[in-house]
Amino acid sequence: LARRLMDLSRQEEHRVAGIYQSEALIGIMNQTDATEERIELGYALLPQYHNRGCGTEALRGAIAYCFGLGFREVVTGAFEENIPSIRVMVKCGMQKTDLREEIAYRGRKHTCVYYSIKKEGLHAV
Repeated sequence: LARRLMDLSRQEEHRVAGIYQSEALIGIMNQTDATEERIELGYALLPQYHNRGCGTEALRGAIAYCFGLGFREVVTGAFEENIPSIRVMVKCGMQKTDLREEIAYRGRKHTCVYYSIKKEGLHAV
């Protein structure tokens, strides 16, 4: 995880941040795509930190940070079978979009579903 974070941080065109609990690196959040008004984020936590609220707290903070940078929309995606990650997005006020994408990962095809929150919708969170 630390090596992946270092590799991503060297790419000037992408934003990347570690997710920490106290001083321990427990996950990563990074920009996967962006336009002037929209940013797409990816995130991952070490398995032992799943189901503890860490992902929700990190994503809420990232959404607020991205809106503070001037982005009008934040988008994230997850494989449709990754129910815990989808719950994180919903808890953060994100709504499912119509966008679906087939992605090959570790020798299998997965359907990725996307969720979005727009800056004007933040008050509803």
